[in-house]
Formats: sequence, structure tokens, C-alpha cells
Amino acid sequence: DVTTLEPAYRLGIGKLDVDLSALDIPPGETATVEVELGIGEATVLIPADVDLQLEGDVGIGQLVILDEEENGIRNELSIDSDTSDTTSTLVVDLSVGIGSGRIERG
Repeated sequence: DVTTLEPAYRLGIGKLDVDLSALDIPPGETATVEVELGIGEATVLIPADVDLQLEGDVGIGQLVILDEEENGIRNELSIDSDTSDTTSTLVVDLSVGIGSGRIERG
């Protein structure tokens, strides 16, 4: 649940996987998380049943957020999704210096 959610997950070099797919956000609340990786591969799994505000940037490499993809240098994507019947919202800010960043439904 949101009480165990860290406000930020950070790693200098390597593989960073953050699984939020089972996160239970109470109706009317917003959960916010930052995921930062210097060099490597970062993946964030998100739940299917909440509204989303997703931001991502990759300095050099690949960025994939849901069905959107950017490759190359200075990749940035921003996606807002109001697809759920609840008023729960998950805000994810993903940043990777060099490598790949991915936000997908779990």
C-alpha cells in the first residue's frame, strides 16, 4: 500500500526494477514516486486500475512509456491517462542518464 511506498528509488549503475503493479492507492489519493538511474536499465511496473501521470527522460538511449517510444539523445515523454473508474492517481517520474527506461503495466 502507499504507506510502504518510498518517495524515490535511486541507483548509480546497474539494473533497477520497481514493481508498483500491486500498489493499492485509496480512492481520492495520489501516490508519487521518482525513479532515477545513472547508467543501465530501469523498469517501472504500474497498476492497471489507477489514473496515471507519467514523466520520463533518458539522456542517451531508449525510453518506453506504455505504447510510446523514443530512441537517441535527450528522449522525453509525458503521458496522462484517466482510464480508471477510481479517483486514485499514480505519478511516476523516471530519469535515466545513459541506457534504457521503461514504464509498463504489470
